[in-house]
Order: sequence, then structure tokens, then C-alpha cells
Amino acid sequence: MAASRLIRIPPLLCLLLLSAAAQLSALIEVDLKHPVVDVTPVHISGHSSSRDIVSCERVLVSGISRLKLGSYASAHRVTLIPSAVIPERLHGKIHICSHKNSSLGLCQCEQDDWKSLQKGAWSSVMSPYQDMLIDVKYVGDFTDSVTVTIEEDSQNWRILCLALGLILLIFAPIVSSWVPFYYSSSMMIGVCLVIIIILFQGMKLLPTGRKNVFYLTIYGSVLGAGSFLLHHFSMLINSILLNFGLDEELHNPLSVFVLVGIILSGAGFGYWLVRKYVVSDNGNVDAGVAHFVKWAIRIIGITFLLQSTLDTPLAIAVLVSWWLLCSYINSMMQHRARNSALSARINKQMNLTPSKQAEFYRKSQRPGFYGSVSNSPKSSSPWSDSTVRGLRQSGKTRGIRKEPEYYFSTYHKTPNRKRFSRREWEELTQESTKVGIAELASSPVFADWVMRNANRVQVAPTEESSDETVDSGSDDDSAAESCSGISLFKWQR
Repeated sequence: MAASRLIRIPPLLCLLLLSAAAQLSALIEVDLKHPVVDVTPVHISGHSSSRDIVSCERVLVSGISRLKLGSYASAHRVTLIPSAVIPERLHGKIHICSHKNSSLGLCQCEQDDWKSLQKGAWSSVMSPYQDMLIDVKYVGDFTDSVTVTIEEDSQNWRILCLALGLILLIFAPIVSSWVPFYYSSSMMIGVCLVIIIILFQGMKLLPTGRKNVFYLTIYGSVLGAGSFLLHHFSMLINSILLNFGLDEELHNPLSVFVLVGIILSGAGFGYWLVRKYVVSDNGNVDAGVAHFVKWAIRIIGITFLLQSTLDTPLAIAVLVSWWLLCSYINSMMQHRARNSALSARINKQMNLTPSKQAEFYRKSQRPGFYGSVSNSPKSSSPWSDSTVRGLRQSGKTRGIRKEPEYYFSTYHKTPNRKRFSRREWEELTQESTKVGIAELASSPVFADWVMRNANRVQVAPTEESSDETVDSGSDDDSAAESCSGISLFKWQR
């Protein structure tokens, strides 16, 4: 019995599939190749409990393949118009339901999904890549036909949305870290805020000040925001100047100066806001602000991208493709940067001298400090010879004698290396500097060089004498700053 059931299931499935395919093939189809069809609903018995006669028919609106990207920004407009034979009084008894559920029975839509004719016609806009089912229902005893048409509507503004969305998504990381963007946008917002504040504070001086906000909104929508602001601004300035008793000839020049002052004050307010809350101490945009602005721009770009077509799956596919492309480009750039850094590191290591590559080194024993000159080999260099003689004299006079010290490497893995603390490192640096300067000063060659270049040697002032030169140096600093360019474009605090 189980085997017989297993044998009977495939024919049942095939029967269901064949019946569904036959039902779809029996539908009246309309597409761009056959844009006009006439539909005559047929009577359905037992459909409604009321006494009215109900007639129904279903129309299949076929879309195109998503590979045809030429219709990305287009839309299909479906229109239903009753025939001229049907009187206008019966147009209210024609109902239309559009849906995508092919398993739904004929005229089985919910009551709220049925739409009536508006001004003798019904129209709907759909994606060019999707299919739609339209159920037409007559309530009454009439059987005349209706005409269903489909046409492609090119919506070029969606291409602009696509371009703006991609541009915002690409330049979001750059713009969010670009300081001039914050300054310019903040200055514009500051100017608008100052103008709005002045207008609303000066409304009491105008005849329209007694009107409500609804009147001002209607007035602004009719005349336009720009003309509305300009008109009220000029009225405000004229009323103020008349109160001061100035002539009408001075109204226009003073209005221009007042407008320039308002723009500068708004720009200064925006500039202060950016310097106070956006730009950090090092002159760059604050990391939190930049991150928020970056994702805000990305969300706006995604919104533009979703509005670029009526087909949401295709818009999501474009968004995912863009994201994968950007991820691939970023990974390639990071890989190239790592390779360049690695090659630079290898070249730097290859250029190192053998003494720098040693695990540890021993500080050379200088005869003047650590031993006798007779024990050290004779150097052929005059610098070395003079240095040795100078050190010998210095050693005799000072009586300094040090034991040889070992300085182990801090980055090679040696068993007896020593890690210096910060204080020990500073003491070692100062001591080594003093020893080196003493060796240099005790050299006769260096003494000869100092005598020959005495006019070029300058001694830095001490802390006591540096205070006397502050006033004279401030003038030079101010002059240098004035010649260094406009500080506004440095974007530094």
C-alpha cells in the first residue's frame, strides 16, 4: 500500500502543475508586444449571496526580463477604460483588483482591495520587471467589454536618483572627513538661521505680524520661499529706516549693507560652531562626528538608490553589487599598501650596515678615557690621530678612567639583554652626549674649524636673556604669519 501511494503522488503533482499551467495559459495576457486587449467579464453563479448578478474576468500583465536594464528607470502604466456602450451611471458598478497571488480564486480579493473607476477610467503604475493579475468585476446585469492597455512610461528623474545615490555612496567617506565641507554647510545653515530669526523677531513691525502661521505658510507656498523672505526682509528694513527718518534713496544701499552684515554674522556663527564642536585640536574632523556624517550620507544615498527604480529586488541587487565592488577595491588598495610597506621594510633592512645588524655591540675603548694611547693602534686618519691626542690630554688633566660598558640590543632576542627604563634611557642619553661633546671639543681639528668659522657660530640665549627678546621677536612672528597665507584655509585650531 505504501508503494502504491508513492506511485500515485507524482501523477497528482503533475496534474496540479498542468492545471496551474493551463489556468495561466487560459488567462488574457497583455504586454508591450500586445499592448491593447478587450475584456468581457463572464457571469459567475453562486459567487455572491446578494441578488445582484456578478461577472468576473482576470487579465495577466506580463513584465520583461531583468536582464533588459534599458528599462531600469521606466514604469509600466496599466489603464482600464470601459467601452462607450456602458453608460456613465454604471461606471460605479465596475470594480478592479490588482494583485500578484495566482493561487487566489477569481474575484476572491478582500473587500478593501477593490477599486472603482475614477473619472471614467482606472490607472496603475507597476514595475516593468514584474507580473500582475487584474481582476475585473461587474455588479449588475450588463456584459459590455472594457479595454486594458499597457504602455512604458520613461521616468528620467529616476536616473538622476541613481546617479546621486552612487555619488553619495562613493564620496561619503571622503566628504565626512573633509573639513571645508563642514565649514561651508555650517555657514549656509548659519546664514539661514540668522535670516529666519530676524524675520520672525521683526514680524511685529509688519502688517502681517498679526496673521497666524497658516497664513504665512500659504503665502510662502504661493509666492515661493525666496520671494517671501526677500519681500518681508525689504519691508522690515524699510520700516526700520522710516522710523529713523532716513530718505528713501538710502534704503537700497543700506539694505545691501545690512544683508552683507547678516550673511557675515551667519557665516561667523556657523564657523564658530564647526570650530567648537566639529574640528578637534589637531585640525581634523572629530572621529565620532565624521563616522555619524558618513553613515548619514550613506543612508541618504541608499534612499536615492531605492527610489531609482520601481523594482525593489533590482535596486537591492545594484546596491549589493556596488558594495562588493567597493570591498574589492578597498581590499586591493590595502593589499598594495601592505606590499609597498613590506618592500620598503626589506629595502631598509638590506641597506643596514653589518654593525647595525649585530646582536649587541661593545662601546669602543677610547684611549683618552679608558686606557693609554700606546695600547691603541695608530690610525691613519688625521681626525682620529688628533682626536686620540686630544683625548689623551683630557684624560691626563681630568683623570677620568671608565670601565668598558656593554649595551645590548633591545629588539634582538639575546639571553642577557637589558631593557632600559625611561629615566635610565634619558640619563644614558645625556651622559653619551656629554662624552661626545667632550671628545669633539678636545680635538685640535675642531678648534681650528671654530677659529676659521667664528663669524658663523652663534650662541643661543639663556632663559634670562630670552625674555628680553620676546618683544622684538613678536613683530617678526606676526609678519611671518601675515605672509604665510590665509589662515582660514589651514583648518587648524
